[in-house]
Amino acid sequence: MLDNVELARKKADLLKKQNDSNKLNPLLVYWYQFLSSIGWIYDKFLDPFLNPFARTFKWIYNKYRLLWQKITYKNGKFSRARGGVMIICTWFFVWFCIVPILDLFSDTTLYTISYALGHKDEKVYLTGSQEVTYMHDQNIHAIKGCHDLPCNSENSIYFRTQFSLFNLIWSLSTGNGWYWPEAVAAAVPNQVSSCVITSYGLRFKWLTRGLEIYPDILAVECQPIGVTK
Repeated sequence: MLDNVELARKKADLLKKQNDSNKLNPLLVYWYQFLSSIGWIYDKFLDPFLNPFARTFKWIYNKYRLLWQKITYKNGKFSRARGGVMIICTWFFVWFCIVPILDLFSDTTLYTISYALGHKDEKVYLTGSQEVTYMHDQNIHAIKGCHDLPCNSENSIYFRTQFSLFNLIWSLSTGNGWYWPEAVAAAVPNQVSSCVITSYGLRFKWLTRGLEIYPDILAVECQPIGVTK
């Protein structure tokens, strides 16, 4: 008898909870379900790939937190001045050290892939170069051409030449001296020329057109077509 009463009480509590949930704001219920679904996607598909990065970020965060406590506290009390100096130093360190290192690592990876694909001493046809006017303060030049003649929308290709830490290191290590983007661009005549280039970067046209991500030219040697040496 008591077991039946207890079971009836539990059923009544369950029905009450269901009725209460039905009275919740439909918008809140939707967002709860939506976020829960995103959590499922993260757990099933993203976590296996992001987990190593998350562990690295957590390790860096813990080390930085310990350094923060060591520097910003004086005689057991927090110092706003020390905290401000710590924030400024952190910004300078990230901008002038971490960002260039990450950029160098990215360019090195792209160069390695490009080298494996045969983009060193590659023969192409270039038709001219010009400075990117809206980026004139960054000394960036655009170089256009194609893989074969005649040029068309299928075999055309667009390059950029710009200063970067990787480009400088490559130029110095190969005996080409300091890397000057305008000097590389100036070596491309404003007429159809047979050229040998060393470049690196992604060549998917949807990247160049949509995101303005272009392959970089490191070195170029051109001979205008129809002009003898």
